[in-house]
Amino acid sequence: MESGDMSIKLKPGICIAWLPFGHVHIKSVIYATVIPVFRQSVKVSGDTSRKVTSSCSVHADTLRDIRIVKKITVMGDTERRIGRCESALVDTKRTLVKKLRLLADTRIEIPHTLTYAEFRERGIRAFSVTLGELTLSDTIQLETVRPLSIGACVEGRVLDYAFRFLVEETSQRGIVQSVKGTYSRDVLLYTPIHIYVERAKVSRYAAEIASALGLRLHRLTDDFTPSQNFEGSGMTYHDFIAALFGWTAKLPQRQINVFIRGDTLHIIQRGMEESVVDITNWPHAQPTIERKLLRSVWHSANNNHESGAHNEEDTAPVPFTGTISFKEISRTYANGFLVRETNENGYSTYAYDGEYLAEKRTHNVDGSTSRTDYAYASTGRDVYLFKEWERTTEAVNDGKKHTEYDWEDWSREKGTERITYHAPLGYGWYATTVYVDGVLEGSSLSQGKPGGKASQFTVEQSNLSLGAHYASDDTLPYSSLIDTEFPVVGAEYLQLLTREIEWLNRKTQETVTVEIRARIQNGISDIDHIVDFTERIRFEGHEYFLQSNTVELTPRLLRQTIKMVRWYG
Repeated sequence: MESGDMSIKLKPGICIAWLPFGHVHIKSVIYATVIPVFRQSVKVSGDTSRKVTSSCSVHADTLRDIRIVKKITVMGDTERRIGRCESALVDTKRTLVKKLRLLADTRIEIPHTLTYAEFRERGIRAFSVTLGELTLSDTIQLETVRPLSIGACVEGRVLDYAFRFLVEETSQRGIVQSVKGTYSRDVLLYTPIHIYVERAKVSRYAAEIASALGLRLHRLTDDFTPSQNFEGSGMTYHDFIAALFGWTAKLPQRQINVFIRGDTLHIIQRGMEESVVDITNWPHAQPTIERKLLRSVWHSANNNHESGAHNEEDTAPVPFTGTISFKEISRTYANGFLVRETNENGYSTYAYDGEYLAEKRTHNVDGSTSRTDYAYASTGRDVYLFKEWERTTEAVNDGKKHTEYDWEDWSREKGTERITYHAPLGYGWYATTVYVDGVLEGSSLSQGKPGGKASQFTVEQSNLSLGAHYASDDTLPYSSLIDTEFPVVGAEYLQLLTREIEWLNRKTQETVTVEIRARIQNGISDIDHIVDFTERIRFEGHEYFLQSNTVELTPRLLRQTIKMVRWYG
């Protein structure tokens, strides 16, 4: 800048950048251009320029520095408001229903869960189940491309039918496995039970069975009293159920069906079902109808046979006494017991101590003899065969035919002594040890009580087969064509069963088999119900009872083959 009388003044300026807890050093640099013209002093003033060559940004957590280190303690009372307070003093009561001790490894069972909507995703190609009358366990089968192992648990629902079963059998062909299942409580059903009640109503027995199986109970039956004594029987739950309700098949219109659905044990008597399902308008094929005339009684002027319902306790058959002969064979009975037997080889006699065989003697025509004595031991609740002592003599071979009056045959020295001992080991096992002439011949283990007492039912059936009969009953002018022996007590209930026998006589039994076909579209079936024993069936204006239902399910079709029955006329 040129000026004759001008001065330039320089005023340095400072720019400071502040960094906490850091230092910044500023070095001022002044850039000025002085052009003297007339050799006189020149003053230049300018601003300071700062060029930042790089920038930096820092991210950090927040640090809080508390300068007050004094401890502060706050104290206060706690207040609890109770809206209502009551006190009760009671005794504690515990009822022990069943005592069970198990020693086992820990097992976790994770069931395979199947629903119809998931059949395709889980590789289920077909599913079928058969519901049958007087059958505790349903028959379940399925085909899958995802194999299941033996013992695997499978549960699920098909429409309104809930199932839970264990894989019992498998069959593999290619990638397709056929699976057959049984009830998931199969182990419990075949577990021996111990009952210490001599007599009770069927409602109590049913409640104890359901409790033991871990199931809820749904019972719709008469509350009758069974006549059997189940104490110390050692039967399984499966046999127990059959003994309680199996006899009702003699009167099919009052038949009791027992089955498990989900977590419920159903015990339902025909005629007591709480609902009716009408299948008339369901899509079905042409039904098959079978009819026949039933006869339950026949009229007779001779009333020396059983007539009317009875049980083995109140109207036991008269034991058979007499002789049954065929050619050279004859058997003589006294009060239902065999006392003498003859054949072409000789004769045998039997002696008894009460209801148990005490001695058997055999004398043959060749002079050989055999004499066996039986000894029994008593336990707290039972009697078992303890010892068999058999002494035999050899044949004489003198060319003569010996008779029972040849007493010297019994005292011959040449013979054999055989002693057999039986000992209970527990849990139904018995040990048998045999000595021949004082030398151990062998021993064995077996199940089943040796020389055990037959049941009352077996005894009476044996007497009836021999020719025994029930005491005459002149109140009814007929005899029954069906078995009228029912394991129940109570004259009133037996009279009710007698009237049911009369009602069934000359009725027409109509059995209808119909196939229900439901279409499945987009996973939805036209029919959403599985016919079961919990209901009666209405078809073309008549009511029927279910006999069986075979359910077959594929991805495109649901088929129910229903067999049902009614009586009329």
